[in-house]
Amino acid sequence: FRTMDRQNRAKTGQNTDTQPHIDVYTHKAEADYTAYFEECKRRIAETEYHRGLSLETLERHYVGLDTAFKTKDHDGNFATWRALIIPTGKRSFTARNTAPDAHKKDRYRKRGAAQIFAYKTLQTASKPIFVVEGEIDAMSIEEAGGAAIGLGSYDNVPLLLKLLEAKKPSQPL
Repeated sequence: FRTMDRQNRAKTGQNTDTQPHIDVYTHKAEADYTAYFEECKRRIAETEYHRGLSLETLERHYVGLDTAFKTKDHDGNFATWRALIIPTGKRSFTARNTAPDAHKKDRYRKRGAAQIFAYKTLQTASKPIFVVEGEIDAMSIEEAGGAAIGLGSYDNVPLLLKLLEAKKPSQPL
C-alpha cells in the first residue's frame, strides 16, 4: 500500500494521513499485506468477475485476484476459493468468492482490523459522499461518477463515527 499511496499522492496530490491500523477488538497491530496485494493485483486480468467495474476502478483501489485463497467454509471445513481481494488498508482486506454458486455464507471473508473502504474520500471528495455497506457497492457508485465509502459491515458504524469526530468530511454524507 505504501507504493500505491505514493503513486496516488503523486497523481492526485492527496494528503497522506492514514487511518489507524489497530485491531478494534484486540488492539494488536495487524500483519502488513502489501506484498500479497501486489501479487494479487498482477492477476486481476485472469478473471472476468469484475462485478461491472472497469479495470481502471479496480486498479485505483488495488483490487486483485487470489486463485487459491485459503479459508473455512460455513460448515467449518477448509476451502480454497478463486477470490477478489479488496484492500481496505495495508493491514486488512475483504476476499470475495468468485464462484457463481457460492453459498451465501461463503461469499465474503474479512482479514485484519476493521477498516472503512476508501475512507480518504471523506477528505478528498468534491461531491456528496454515499455511505454504503460493501466495498463493491462503493466502487460501483464511483464508477457511475459519484463518491462513496464502504463500511464493510454495519458493525463498523462506530469506526466511521470515530473518523468523523476526528475530522469533518469535505462533503455532506
